[in-house]
Amino acid sequence: MTLTCMVASTALLSLLVAGASAGAVLGDQLPILTSGRNPRDHAIPCPTPLNADPGKYQCGLFSVPLNYDDPARGDGCVYYARLPASPAVVRRGTIFVDPGYPFALVEGLTPQDWLYNRGDALRNRTQGEYDIVVWDARGKGVHNLTIPGPAQCFSKLAERSAFYKQTYADWEWTSLHLNTSDAGGRPGARDVHRWNFVQQKFVARCLEVLDTEMLRYVGTAATARDVLEMAGAFDGRGSAVNFWGMGDGTRVGSYLMRLFPERAGRIILEAPVDLTEHLTRDPYEIWKEDIAHAAQTFKDFANACGQMDNIGGEEDGCRIAHQQDLEDVPASTQIVDFMYFALSFTRASLTGQRAFLHQDLTNRHLTTLFRTLAERAARDSRTALNVTAALATVNDIALVPREALGLGVMPIVCGDRADDSEHAAAEGGGAKVVGRLLRDRVRWQIVIHEAFPSLHYMCHLWPIRAVDRPRLPENPPAPAHPVLVVEHEMNPVAKMMDKDKRVWPEGTRRVVRKQFGIPSFAHSQCASTIVADYLRNGTLPAHDTFCSGNPLSPSLPSSSQPSDSDAPRTPEPASLPDSPSSAAPTGRWEAELRWAAWVVGFVLCASGVMILMNVGLKRLRREGELKLKGENE
Repeated sequence: MTLTCMVASTALLSLLVAGASAGAVLGDQLPILTSGRNPRDHAIPCPTPLNADPGKYQCGLFSVPLNYDDPARGDGCVYYARLPASPAVVRRGTIFVDPGYPFALVEGLTPQDWLYNRGDALRNRTQGEYDIVVWDARGKGVHNLTIPGPAQCFSKLAERSAFYKQTYADWEWTSLHLNTSDAGGRPGARDVHRWNFVQQKFVARCLEVLDTEMLRYVGTAATARDVLEMAGAFDGRGSAVNFWGMGDGTRVGSYLMRLFPERAGRIILEAPVDLTEHLTRDPYEIWKEDIAHAAQTFKDFANACGQMDNIGGEEDGCRIAHQQDLEDVPASTQIVDFMYFALSFTRASLTGQRAFLHQDLTNRHLTTLFRTLAERAARDSRTALNVTAALATVNDIALVPREALGLGVMPIVCGDRADDSEHAAAEGGGAKVVGRLLRDRVRWQIVIHEAFPSLHYMCHLWPIRAVDRPRLPENPPAPAHPVLVVEHEMNPVAKMMDKDKRVWPEGTRRVVRKQFGIPSFAHSQCASTIVADYLRNGTLPAHDTFCSGNPLSPSLPSSSQPSDSDAPRTPEPASLPDSPSSAAPTGRWEAELRWAAWVVGFVLCASGVMILMNVGLKRLRREGELKLKGENE
């Protein structure tokens, strides 16, 4: 084992010892680290959540060069987890899955959580013939086993609280001499300037305490090479890479497809990111379009879902991405739960602060959204919904304390950028962002009362670029196998690519999902069948295909088998309505609820800590309640 992976494994053993002293069930002795099937592959005991099912999963640390072009720089380490193929069938290889969570340190939203909750479904649909593998990419990981790991700037919330206390005190002094004439007298100018000041101080503080040399080895291109190396170790040298990426996870798939087309196996890009745009375009403009898309998506879904005249029919506008039997769950409950989770996930992904409950309750866009959905789901305009409770839960889910201890995915996203000169104009860039925020800040109130960009959209503040930033070929060779692209008409955190930007390799098939939802959590039966068939045996639809989500209705019949109407179809023309889908096998809804309950339970506990921290900060504010807009929560 390399020294780097040995350090990571020692950290894991310390974690397990701490867990044992806290009452965790680990057996009579700690497991011993063992060599895997490759000299660079070393087995380790699986951390949470996978240790809840001993023996089912396999975990390991895989040694990789920090810099593939200069191996003398030393080795890094990738923490991976595997759901093995069924022993009852002949193993055919590995499927690498990146669920695309845009976070670095959020418990409950990690690749391992995805494997724990959805891995069985994928393995069953591929007949148990493939290992399912997820991993912590460079710059991510709640267990801090991958090296380079996440950019964590504070060790605990108290340390972070002290930093913000001092920063806000500094702001109060600085603001006395601040010229805000550029604001043109617009309301909120002071808040925007304060937010920009705090963000600059926060990033500067992180750069003082982090190992900036290691941050140069964080990047998506290096992660794509890591996947390539793992595939060779797990399936044989030069083996094809089977990959399914969702949302942000498609960045890795795009690098694999463009840089190593000869190694491309079955590649699925779901809700794909426009890689060229994110490498070269102004991040603020990208954020503005992303959050405008999110706001419009919530609005459009509420309007379509509010129509009462075609419930359960082909034109039902209240379709969501689920694979559950709905018979035992009140529709008004499930759709409101579904919506507040989607809204809180969107907030955490796109915005640089959380909203206070009183702001949400006075936001007529939000209260109307929840009431409309509850009334539609129950098919009764007299439905009573506790809007206060629903919106309070949105805020609780959006609190991500550990993510707020560091920079999130900023070092990854900004480190990938093609422009080396952005940081040289950081001060000017900040002033430019301030002016644009003052102009745009009232446009997206259905998402949050006052929107500020997350740090990974603030690349003018980040001076470090990845060592591994290969120039992507404009006309790359076609991959060895055709690509499957799954796009979403109503995904709040991923907009569809413009038609003139869709440049897919020859033979690519597109599936368009016509329902509301985030692919990291659920799919329609139709889309799941296409994905599984392609991953298992390379079968693609003959033509580009539309897939409906399951209509949400209390009167929907349940079924243990997909109906004929659930099969994918080819529209003639593309504007033809979708056929309705039926529910999938019994039990998945209960599993999803258990997962959601675990995530919500954790963040509810964590929110108590954040509330206590906020009490101390409020005393610093001269004008009413302190809004923690500058904190990357």
